[in-house]
Amino acid sequence: MSTSAGLTRRRRITVVLVGCSLLLAGCASRAAAGSSAEIGLVPATGGQATVALASPFSSCWPEGGAGVSPADQLVYDAVLPSAFSIGPKGAPVIDAEVFSQIEVVSDSPLTIDYSFNAAARWSTGRPIGPADLIAAWRAGLKANTPTRPGYQAISSIVASGGGEVATVVFKQDFADWRALFSHFLPAGVVPTKATRGCTRPEAAVDVSAGPFLIERSDPTMVTLEKNPHWWGTPAALDVVKVRIAPTAATAISWVEHNEAQVAAVWPFTTAELLSVQQDERLTSEVSQTSTMTHVVLSLTRGPTANPVVRDAMAAAIDPKSVGLALYGYATANFGALSSPLTTPLRTTLAGGDRNAGAFNLPTPSTGPGAPGVAVLSEVGYRLVKGHWVDPHGARLEISIAFDRTGPWQLPLAEGVARQLGAQGIGYRLVAVVSHDAASRAVATHAVDAALLVRVAPVFLSQTRPWFSTEVLGAKALDNPTRYQNLSVDADYDTGSLTLNPAEAASAYAAAAAQLEQDRPVIPLVSSAGLWLWRKRLVGVVPNAWLPTGLSALAQWSIEVPAPLGSNTPVVLGAGATAR
Repeated sequence: MSTSAGLTRRRRITVVLVGCSLLLAGCASRAAAGSSAEIGLVPATGGQATVALASPFSSCWPEGGAGVSPADQLVYDAVLPSAFSIGPKGAPVIDAEVFSQIEVVSDSPLTIDYSFNAAARWSTGRPIGPADLIAAWRAGLKANTPTRPGYQAISSIVASGGGEVATVVFKQDFADWRALFSHFLPAGVVPTKATRGCTRPEAAVDVSAGPFLIERSDPTMVTLEKNPHWWGTPAALDVVKVRIAPTAATAISWVEHNEAQVAAVWPFTTAELLSVQQDERLTSEVSQTSTMTHVVLSLTRGPTANPVVRDAMAAAIDPKSVGLALYGYATANFGALSSPLTTPLRTTLAGGDRNAGAFNLPTPSTGPGAPGVAVLSEVGYRLVKGHWVDPHGARLEISIAFDRTGPWQLPLAEGVARQLGAQGIGYRLVAVVSHDAASRAVATHAVDAALLVRVAPVFLSQTRPWFSTEVLGAKALDNPTRYQNLSVDADYDTGSLTLNPAEAASAYAAAAAQLEQDRPVIPLVSSAGLWLWRKRLVGVVPNAWLPTGLSALAQWSIEVPAPLGSNTPVVLGAGATAR
């Protein structure tokens, strides 16, 4: 997940229903008070809800190359089509509203037929068809994104069946072909200044093929309204507002005070978790997310250029202890990472594993002479008054950059530093103004290491830009230390080109083993995510596999009191507000 999430806007319009102000989770209905006028709750049609995320909304251009934030992802999911989306269990799910079928018709060469739903149309009225996939392919060839190698593997896209089928032929196998054609735009839409405005009707990118349209947007709020041209099952809500919170704590507070109705945040404090769990007006879930934090190490200059120093640092740092220090003992739903490639998501969305011992990690020995750290003596370091010094008598000190704007990065950096210090390894923490600044600091050798965050993708081929300088289009910030190992490159080639999932998994396991040996990064933890929403808002499905943590906005609805003797859901006016 970037690393935080949040969104919402305050707007209160009271809906009067049989004399009761409709509140999402605070109003006592007459049924609850014992009145015979109403009985039970039913999902309503109409109304609005606000989502709070503590991440910026940066652009309406998915192929812009500037990085997709959780807020971007949530908006794209609501307005743009994708061949496949990632379901709550981490599996690709076909977008059946847009494609009636996606079928591999040949594996030599790999050939896939994308059959379009005849009813699928852009909000301009033009049918969605092969031209849109061709445009997405051409944009993907130029985009600075992890899917670029997949688009490079395509040799042709040909329309057939009167424009209802696009046949995609690959010049080489690409195992993660389901990652392609995600959040594609209409053919003919090009990136311009207008596309970054996201305000209908000026921006061409505001053309939608989803259950919602972007009604307006700015850096603090994106307002989505029901798409009147949507051919699928209509969204229950008329309006969904995505409101950007300055911090995760603010997003939580907005939901507690009904200024937003749902939030997905990480990380969070023990006090915040307990407050949410004790609030009877809220539903909450905790789970591990795919947002990973690593200590990224300089490989060419300074003390960390020595692989033995990197090994000693890894031995000194215990990810489980770091995670518990960050989140407290109220939850163990973070992931103590053993690999920089994947996040195992050990917990379940139905409540999670609260047993901290379930990670089964050894408790590190204490003291500067602990096993693993003592390997420093093999390369000339020695202990002097509890501190490691080099052969010239200079104290071993590691400078570590971290993003000071992230509310959780300082305690995480301090936790790592304390563990290094306990093993006699000196440290110096360097606060910088952004995540990119931390990445640049280690890339330019201004520091020896940096705390960096990334989202572990479901498709492992997309991790390659972090560990190879070979991929065309890879940004320096993807691989700040410019790490490259030919065997890792070969394993990525094998994994991405192998259609057999078991064989591909074996190749990625070999890459992970080589990374463990070279240690360009020290994996720490994947964040625990906290989802909370008002109980009257139903249909919310947390999705720990997505950067946004949420999906299926069109399925959300507001429960309202049902009039006695009526089996018909109450229909709210278009201006109603979910409270």
